[in-house]
Amino acid sequence: MNNISRQFEVLVTKWKNDLFFRAEIKLAFWYSIGVLFFLSVLSFGIFFLFDSGFSAERDFEGREENDNYVEERFEEEANEHLLDVIIKVDIIFAVILVFLSFIIARKTIKPLREASVREKMFTADVAHEFRTPLTVIKTGTEVAIRKNDLEYFKKVSEDNLNEIDSLSALLNDLIFLIKNNSFKKTEKSNVLLSGLVERELNLLSEYAKTNEINITSEIQKDIFVFCNEEEVKRLVKNIIKNAIDYNKQGGRVEVYLNKTKNVSLKIKDTGIGISKEDQKYIFNRFFKSDNSRARVKSGSGLGLAIAKEIADENNISLTVSSTIGEGSIFELVFQ
Repeated sequence: MNNISRQFEVLVTKWKNDLFFRAEIKLAFWYSIGVLFFLSVLSFGIFFLFDSGFSAERDFEGREENDNYVEERFEEEANEHLLDVIIKVDIIFAVILVFLSFIIARKTIKPLREASVREKMFTADVAHEFRTPLTVIKTGTEVAIRKNDLEYFKKVSEDNLNEIDSLSALLNDLIFLIKNNSFKKTEKSNVLLSGLVERELNLLSEYAKTNEINITSEIQKDIFVFCNEEEVKRLVKNIIKNAIDYNKQGGRVEVYLNKTKNVSLKIKDTGIGISKEDQKYIFNRFFKSDNSRARVKSGSGLGLAIAKEIADENNISLTVSSTIGEGSIFELVFQ
């Protein structure tokens, strides 16, 4: 009895606190009402058809024998037996279908529940990513004001500018994700991918030199792909920049673009690699590996997530292969 009472209390608490549980119960209830109504109508129809058949037979035979008591008793018992069978079958089917209604309701609500969980996690991650640099800026500024030292104040100001740049980059990534999830149709056209990759390599060459990374490339000329140019430009930039940021000092980034059956773009780095376990999650939003492979101080954890969303939007296969101690290869295959 105590177990039943505790389970009932758990259900009541869940009903009060879990919006989706209430939705599942309500949806199951309306499914059940619909099923029971259908069963009632079906059963009434079956019984009415059989009863009408017996009545018609009695009317026809009544012209010859009006006092056939045995025949009438048989018909009454047959009707009673039929009604009893229908009721029992209805009860069995009602129990089964109510149970199935709850299962269907749970499956119906499941995507909404999962979306809500993802939204909460995303909101918490965004809050955390903004809170950390803001705390650094606030703390550094407070200390600089108390010290009243011009040189120290300049140093703190430089650090604050770096944190503001990180916040700006994070904000731009978030804006892109919001726009990308607004169900707008992506405009695509024939894009000269060879030229696009070469331009991005030129733009990132100074950044690579600053980080003591050597970039080499083998770009096949006149390769066109059907895609959204701005999105693919961001995709290529994210992958190459990621290869620079997460590399060893004095390391290399090799870029290969060629076309055989499909167009393939490979970005190979000489970083320390990504573990097999982390490879499952690197395209998740805000994922940051525990492996201290990064040469950069911090990252938003959105670069590869954005790259994956762009790839999916433009029908591009994005895969990664990596070996600890040797580096990683990101490959884009344009379908």
